[in-house]
Amino acid sequence: MYKSKSVHPVVNEYFKLLLKREVEPVVALFASDAVVIPSPLPATGPVKGSADIATLYKSMLSGKPNFVELRMYDTENSCAVEIVAEVGEERRILEVVDIFDVNADGKISRMSVYKR
Repeated sequence: MYKSKSVHPVVNEYFKLLLKREVEPVVALFASDAVVIPSPLPATGPVKGSADIATLYKSMLSGKPNFVELRMYDTENSCAVEIVAEVGEERRILEVVDIFDVNADGKISRMSVYKR
């Protein structure tokens, strides 16, 4: 069964901040050694560390995402989120699944993105 809110506060805060397009607060949700695996994967491979994650989100948030639907599935240390979003000026529909791994400090330690 899915929910529109996660049991992991960091995941809920992540989506709240994305809508506000606040890059630095989003990056602060990640552990300092976090890894983000975007889809499609850039030629450089996974994005690692705060500086590179900030660069990724500056680019991503320029598309002004609007979430149409979020379906969250939680486990003790992770959350899978099915996302339907409108992006860009033309408001094209994007469907992805984000998988968040949450560490003991409540930070995102790893996030993988899969296009549906």
